[in-house]
Amino acid sequence: MKRQIIIGSLLTATLAGGSFGAWNVCAAATRPAKGDRACGEPRREMFPEKRLARMAKKLGLSDTQQAQIKVIFAAEREKNGPLIEKMKEYRKQLHDAAKATPFDEAAVRTVATNKAQVEVELTVSRARIQSQINGILTPEQRQKLEKLRPPMGKGKRLPPPDDAPLP
Repeated sequence: MKRQIIIGSLLTATLAGGSFGAWNVCAAATRPAKGDRACGEPRREMFPEKRLARMAKKLGLSDTQQAQIKVIFAAEREKNGPLIEKMKEYRKQLHDAAKATPFDEAAVRTVATNKAQVEVELTVSRARIQSQINGILTPEQRQKLEKLRPPMGKGKRLPPPDDAPLP
């Protein structure tokens, strides 16, 4: 029973990871403006240097604060490098397992569970980065940052009801 709860929690984390993964240190400041990318074009990850430059501009970071944040980004990037590589591999394995004939549910479950564990670690890392950066910011800068972040769940459209005509 305990094992089922743990696996269920990990799979839930996998599903939540997509929406929670978008949450980062300065989400509003790093999100591309409408029209910056073509429809269907994949979102490019903003490099830490660019993110830091935008944060410095929007929040008025001092040189000391910028140096401290650079150290945080570098340390987390070093820790997360192997995890990101594992994630890429698990995505490929999951894709291959889903296309396999005959379908092997056990293999898909194993890869999905492994992928979920990596997503949990990356989510914890993002939260750790945010916490460390919040510790560096002044109360005024924290207030500015909160104003820049969109409220959780706002701006997302609900799917149309089942009886709605398709476009």
